[in-house]
Amino acid sequence: MASFCLCLLAMVALRPLAFAINLIDRPGGRKLHKGEVPVVGGLGMLLGIILGTGLLPLTDWTAGTLLAACSMLVTVGLIDDRFDLSPWTRLSVQIAASLTLIFGAGSLVKTLGAPFGEPILLGGFASFGATAVAMVAAVNAFNMLDGMDGLAGALAMVALAALAVLAGQAGQTVALSVSVVIMAAVV
Repeated sequence: MASFCLCLLAMVALRPLAFAINLIDRPGGRKLHKGEVPVVGGLGMLLGIILGTGLLPLTDWTAGTLLAACSMLVTVGLIDDRFDLSPWTRLSVQIAASLTLIFGAGSLVKTLGAPFGEPILLGGFASFGATAVAMVAAVNAFNMLDGMDGLAGALAMVALAALAVLAGQAGQTVALSVSVVIMAAVV
């Protein structure tokens, strides 16, 4: 609840700042919305996630790693919204954020499941590569979904709810709690 409340308050408080520093999305071209829309929702969500994770019993390195990666993505998103960064610059930061999670929190894809009957296990460089590609692909998929109001948020809620259920079934209380905190910020 704390994550939701701070996120909501932050978006209300950041709205005048967005207009003052021209962090505004205006209609035109492929953008069909009406009126000027402040683009500070990601920053508001980050603040809510920082508060929510700060209230969880996470180890310092786990919370710090997660928040560092999120901060990198939000920062490059804000700068891109204001100055239109090149795709290569955004991609570089996305890769750096994924590497932060891989090396800082040990987040790795170790299997691709068993799509053809036998499990496909990954190790070494293949595991690092698959994890980085999956993270960068997920970030860009959500960026593409963000063109229609509510679509990215609704799909994020579905994905986070699924992660929360799977974490709960596996007894992973930290992953469950973090999923719920991020869901609160997305709401």
